[in-house]
Amino acid sequence: MIKPLSILLMFATASISRAEVYKCIEDGRTIFSDSPCGDSAVVVDVSISKQKTGAQFSNQAMDELGSQLGKERRTAELAREITRAEQNINDILDNYNLEKARLERELAEHRQKKYYNNWKSHRYLRDEYYETQQDLRNQLRAARREYKAEREKAYNKLASLRREQNQLQ
Repeated sequence: MIKPLSILLMFATASISRAEVYKCIEDGRTIFSDSPCGDSAVVVDVSISKQKTGAQFSNQAMDELGSQLGKERRTAELAREITRAEQNINDILDNYNLEKARLERELAEHRQKKYYNNWKSHRYLRDEYYETQQDLRNQLRAARREYKAEREKAYNKLASLRREQNQLQ
């Protein structure tokens, strides 16, 4: 009894797979049917598509697509890195200006103290005053050197990123 049922199912699926599909438009609605549904019925081709699927692309085409996507991703990364590098340069300048202003203010305040000291009987106070003044000047010079070094490093990185960005374009 199983054999007649399986034979019947086999014929049913074979007839369904060969059946035509009709497309009709009734009252502004699109209807698909296995039988003609009106005067506007059109047979729709449901055979296997001849378009390439992802599995049918060649390795070369996939490599080219991957390369293009990688290039687009790297271009976006470079744009973000360039923005960060430019911000870093501005931060370096801001930090230097704050440090310079602080040290110059300390130096100016220290110079004001010169007139309040009685150095005739306290020579060590005079020596301490000039040592502190020299120390503040040295700190200003060191801050300037550090600023120049950091700025040069940041500008070199920015130039490197821009070169790489130009090579990608």
